[in-house]
Amino acid sequence: MSLTLEPFTTWIDRKRREIAAEEPLSIQTNIAALSQRLWKAEQQLEQVARLVDNAGLPPGTDPAYRMGYGDVMADLRRILGGGDA
Repeated sequence: MSLTLEPFTTWIDRKRREIAAEEPLSIQTNIAALSQRLWKAEQQLEQVARLVDNAGLPPGTDPAYRMGYGDVMADLRRILGGGDA
């Protein structure tokens, strides 16, 4: 099981086009708006990582489920750590 960033990059590209089409703003304003959105997205991803790290698995969890959970955790850590560009 592997996570992909394609849906997120597609969404970001669409949002960039929407921002550019709204009205001609200065480059600084566009950078500030995108930086703010990026910061918010990073905060949300960090929150997801904390929730997943703290969730754990109850005793008696099926081994196959544990393996899938471990794969997802590894993907999440890799993506949040910048290993997937």
